[in-house]
Amino acid sequence: MGRNTIDQQHALYDSPIDVVANTLVIPKIDKNLEKHYIGVRYYSAADGTPVTPTGGTVAIQALDEVTNQWTASASTLTCTDVTDKETISANVTSIRAVPTSILTATHWQLFSSSNL
Repeated sequence: MGRNTIDQQHALYDSPIDVVANTLVIPKIDKNLEKHYIGVRYYSAADGTPVTPTGGTVAIQALDEVTNQWTASASTLTCTDVTDKETISANVTSIRAVPTSILTATHWQLFSSSNL
């Protein structure tokens, strides 16, 4: 799991690569960053071989800084479109991805590009 700080106004986050049955979480998001562009990478093996799933969806949720409650985004990501992204405009402290019936891929990784 990592954070790559570009500067005080930008950061990139990655979860560890995990099996597609597991929920992925990026904890410790900088709560001062207000815009989050969230996506998922899919793999056919734990070593990170890229693959495009043939089915499935991913619900993106954010842990709100003020309420400390998980809030689901208005839509889900479609796994068959590996360029599908979700945007969250809020001060959040964690982001998570909940999979549903992801096909073909065996592993995945959550990422976020966050900024002011």
